[in-house]
Amino acid sequence: VSGYIENAPIEQKKIILVVRTIIHHNVQNVVKEFKWSRHIFRTTKDFVYFLANKNYATIGFTKDIQKIDDANKIFEGTSKTMRHIKVKKSSKY
Repeated sequence: VSGYIENAPIEQKKIILVVRTIIHHNVQNVVKEFKWSRHIFRTTKDFVYFLANKNYATIGFTKDIQKIDDANKIFEGTSKTMRHIKVKKSSKY
C-alpha cells in the first residue's frame, strides 16, 4: 500500500496523503486495503477509494453516496452507489 503512494506523481501523492490523513483522523476502526488496483478504505463496507493517475488523483465514494449533498456539483459518475472527484492540484480543495 505504501509503495503505491511513494510511486505516485508528486502532486497526486500530496492529494492522496491529505485524503488518507483526513480519513485516519475522522473514521474509527478504518481498515485500508489495496484491491481492484486502488486503495480502499472500509469499516464494515468499502466507503472511499483513491487512485493516482498521470494528471490527477481520483477520490471515489462508495457507501451511501446518495446521502452526500453535492451542492457544488463536484462529483462525477452516474452509478447509484459510486461517485468520484478528480483533483488536479492539492490546493484546489
